[in-house]
Amino acid sequence: MSRIGMHLMSVVLLAAAVTVLFPFQSSVHAYEITWSVFNKGAEYFDKIQSDPKTLVQEYCDAEFKGAQDIRIKVVKLDPKKASEKEAASDRGDKHGKVINFSSDPLVVVDSYVIRDVQVSKDTAEATIAYRRLASTDGIAGKRYMADRKSNDIVKLSLSFDGSRWWITAPPLPRVSKWALIEYSERIISSMDSLIKAGKASDGQKKYYLSNKDIVAFLRSL
Repeated sequence: MSRIGMHLMSVVLLAAAVTVLFPFQSSVHAYEITWSVFNKGAEYFDKIQSDPKTLVQEYCDAEFKGAQDIRIKVVKLDPKKASEKEAASDRGDKHGKVINFSSDPLVVVDSYVIRDVQVSKDTAEATIAYRRLASTDGIAGKRYMADRKSNDIVKLSLSFDGSRWWITAPPLPRVSKWALIEYSERIISSMDSLIKAGKASDGQKKYYLSNKDIVAFLRSL
């Protein structure tokens, strides 16, 4: 199975296991954590991709709330840009369309405001201001680092293919710290009995402890 396939399967399994939704604050409203958008029907995507402003709102909202697979549905990647130097710093191009919170680089935020969406005939650009708390290096195992910025401005590009709008070459995911806390806490909970029974491998113990560290760090922000 491909890496994207494995990531997508893990997302779907986690979404199926979610029974308690954890509210947290975005820029205006209280939202619920959303692990996956695959419960949305075709009519939903037909609707949000018919209008660039709606697409920007739904995309930012889904990724903020923890939907790891939103890019599968509404993103078009530009393979030529994946090799550019700037892609390695703050673009999600080369990381594929499924985001894995356990391994992929991301930015931790606690709110956002969509400031503007400029639309032309077949392109659009949105300006989003996030309140950034931390980021990850995604190298040699995930490592979270405090990286505060009260006005983290992100430009989001869109294109129209004649029938619907797409997000193109998006930047690194901006995810709420509460979604990431809940994600790691569910991993910890699922491994508790294995750890307590002394049956975990060294790798499993390391993964378990790393998620405990992630939760402690994110809660300290």
